[in-house]
Amino acid sequence: MALANPPKISFCTTCMGRLKHLQQTLPQNMKDNADYPNAQFVVLNYGGEKETEQWVKDTFKSDIATGRLKYISYPAAATFKMAHAKNMATRHSDGDIVCNMDADQFSGPGFARLIADSFRQAEQRRRHIYMRHSPIEVARDGNEHASSLGKIAMLHTDFDYFRGYNENLKGWGGDDTDMNARMLLHRMSNAPIPLSMAKGIEHSDELRTSMMDDESKTASGEHLAAKQKEGGGLRSVAGKAQRLAYRMVTSALAGTNNPEGFGAGEVFINFSQTATTPPTNARATISAAIPPPNQPQIQGNQPRRM
Repeated sequence: MALANPPKISFCTTCMGRLKHLQQTLPQNMKDNADYPNAQFVVLNYGGEKETEQWVKDTFKSDIATGRLKYISYPAAATFKMAHAKNMATRHSDGDIVCNMDADQFSGPGFARLIADSFRQAEQRRRHIYMRHSPIEVARDGNEHASSLGKIAMLHTDFDYFRGYNENLKGWGGDDTDMNARMLLHRMSNAPIPLSMAKGIEHSDELRTSMMDDESKTASGEHLAAKQKEGGGLRSVAGKAQRLAYRMVTSALAGTNNPEGFGAGEVFINFSQTATTPPTNARATISAAIPPPNQPQIQGNQPRRM
């Protein structure tokens, strides 16, 4: 089955201790994509913070009623586990195309339409793509927009095929590089998001890791220290290339990602409905008109497993 026209796009955001950021980005992102009728905004309240829930309930009642906003609460979380949170939010989204958006990121005007046009063109050309800001462009820009590299759009079926972000990784930053490596290993190509759309809220690294457990904080500190030593320019480009190459090797050796499941847990949807993460194979393939990852030709409806 080919992509719908227009395809449904889910923007998935997780929030734990970041309500002040979400209050700035979410209303603006919804406004900037108001011209796209088939956009869905998914907010995961990771930890079930009462202040966040009350703000969403007071501010987006009509959007929840129409389905434009889907609110999910996971009160069982004691600390922030980045990959698990992203997986949970995305697996409960309804879009043909899914896009991770951190709580401190702005989409920019017309982002949903840009995503839709890019994936429709790729479908017509039988190309398999994902969308992300170019790490090389970000590095050349002096890493001013480095936090925007977590903004990744892909087909929902590809997200399911890759079994989401790697939940074995600890701390900040590695999950995006790992996902990028696995997509490149499967011969997918990046349709870069323009750097003009790499807007975010500046904040400290301490805030970035404040809700993580001690092990993840330590891993994040090591990662951030390495990035600071690189600075910008060619050294940063080389550092990103080295990390990506390392992830490609480890991903190739590891095989299937998250073999025991991903994004699992009981959640509350739109304040009341209880739900558990859907089975891995619950989503029907929507990309039969596009060669699945790592396959030069279409062979049925399901892509070959890793």
